[in-house]
Amino acid sequence: MKEKSERKLHSVATWSWIVLRWTAIFLYYTLFIVAIGAATACLVFLTLGKLYYPEGSYRDLALSGLKVGTILSGIWGIGVAIVKCFVKGKAERDARL
Repeated sequence: MKEKSERKLHSVATWSWIVLRWTAIFLYYTLFIVAIGAATACLVFLTLGKLYYPEGSYRDLALSGLKVGTILSGIWGIGVAIVKCFVKGKAERDARL
């Protein structure tokens, strides 16, 4: 690891690019996880919903699945995205050193 005096200082444009890049990566991971969670919950609600809620329509079951899946995966997606960004950042830093 380089000493503080040996580290290269970045310009404002470089820092802006780094922040924009990591924000985009974070949003990509989060939205990807939320989309998978919502689609999975929708399929589960459609598959098992008629067993527990026989009078419900498929439209109601699908909307309930999307709502529940989006909320639950939204909670988990943010945490998983933060961890994935840290792991990716450490791997990039280790590759540079």
